[in-house]
Amino acid sequence: MENLQIDNNKLFYKGYLAVCDAVSKTLGGEGKLALLENANINLAPRLTKDGVSVAESVRFSNKFENFGALQAISAAARTLEKAGDNTTTALVFAQGFLRNMKQSKFNKKVEAGIEHGYLEVLEGLKSLAKPVDREMLIKVATTSANNDSKIGECILEAFDMVGYDGIVNVEKDYEASETKVITQSGMKIDKGYLSPFFINNQAKATWEAEDVLVVGLATWQMDNTILEFIAKNRRREDGNLQPILFLMEKENLDVRDKLLEFVESNKLNCCLVIVPGGHSEFVTVTYLKDLALYTDGIEYSPKDSFIDAGYADKVVVTYDKTLITRSTVSESLEAKISELQSSDKLDKDTKQRIQRLQGTSAMISVGGNSIGSIDEIYDRVDDAIRAVKSAVPEGYIAGGGSSLLYISHRMNQTFRNSDMQLGYNLVKKILEEPARRILLNANRKQKRWFWEKDYFERGRANYGMGYNAKSDSVSNLLDDGIIDSAKAIRVALGSAKDSAVNMLLTNVIVTFPDYDKK
Repeated sequence: MENLQIDNNKLFYKGYLAVCDAVSKTLGGEGKLALLENANINLAPRLTKDGVSVAESVRFSNKFENFGALQAISAAARTLEKAGDNTTTALVFAQGFLRNMKQSKFNKKVEAGIEHGYLEVLEGLKSLAKPVDREMLIKVATTSANNDSKIGECILEAFDMVGYDGIVNVEKDYEASETKVITQSGMKIDKGYLSPFFINNQAKATWEAEDVLVVGLATWQMDNTILEFIAKNRRREDGNLQPILFLMEKENLDVRDKLLEFVESNKLNCCLVIVPGGHSEFVTVTYLKDLALYTDGIEYSPKDSFIDAGYADKVVVTYDKTLITRSTVSESLEAKISELQSSDKLDKDTKQRIQRLQGTSAMISVGGNSIGSIDEIYDRVDDAIRAVKSAVPEGYIAGGGSSLLYISHRMNQTFRNSDMQLGYNLVKKILEEPARRILLNANRKQKRWFWEKDYFERGRANYGMGYNAKSDSVSNLLDDGIIDSAKAIRVALGSAKDSAVNMLLTNVIVTFPDYDKK
């Protein structure tokens, strides 16, 4: 089969809109749940309202439909990356763009009109947004957690412990029936064991040890020097080999395999973790320096084959994270923290480094009555944590789509060019989509006849008024605690706009031939 080039985008659009349709059904307090098939057929399907999880689960056997689905998933992922919340709203916006604009009518002037409308919306959001306080952040978390006030308060309890820039983790506890906050002390690394063969606690799928040597590795091989180093480090009390945590700067499968072989033959208790940093040598070296400081080891130097050992009272390593705990810290570590805190420029990286060195974080342990319920609560807690972090920088606005109704009603620019006007009016129209979708999910419809029931009329006229799906009434959503992060709405609209414009500009799709098919 030759490469296929098509100008008919029906299947491409079908795949994109199918993802949007699936995700949009989860929006709002009365949003529906999605049941996602598990890749492991022996496990129960997963129940969730998380927009990204739903989007990422949609796949098609047809390549062109699948291309469209992947474009929609990318839009949701960009929103999650930049704002941490409102991925569902992003796809509701995107759906509105594509269903109200024919590709045959789209051109650069229409795109310019869309951009004018978008910039006006940003100004409207900025003017409406109010700074957050603790009470409002509880409401933000509660709204994001599908109006679960218990989760909202639990999340703010965690942030009270570590500050809004602090580390709040969430994990599932299938043995617990309740969700609770646990304070964690220790340096957290967002990387786990390089191989499950290092696991020494099969029940928890973790590597856990006390009285641990912490060794940061540079570029090295598993030669006799390293093996001798391991063999000499015995506990003084009982003579057993001391547990060792190896932290390596780059992934090296040969080293991993040799270490695993040595571990098995000598009955060692050790684990190998790759330090975060990816392709950034600066980030990797900074992590190694911080690890040496925290564990009171010798600072990283490229000339050394490995760093002399530091010490930790306890280490816990899972598949995706490592927690290193010490009961006391050195004066040099405290001096470094003070130095960083007094810096003239406390950027995001510096703040994260301070938190890492201080070694304090909070963890929300999610429990429930079944595996399915724990998975579903976990998604809501994770969304709510992201929503709180998103609301802090740019403040909050009335939720339920009401702020967007209010802004749309005041967008009255006129353009001489009809195509620019078309694009501008399109933005006005799609601003109503979130409120409309919330009504549909609550099994309500706009009625402008007979009883004259118009859910949007008061929202357009008065800021904050909108439909409360929980009480099934039009009320002041700010008073009801139904609010959104201004940043998250801004990012969702921007991601949807960019994604929709790319879809409208795409008119040729090229695929690789299916060599395995005759």
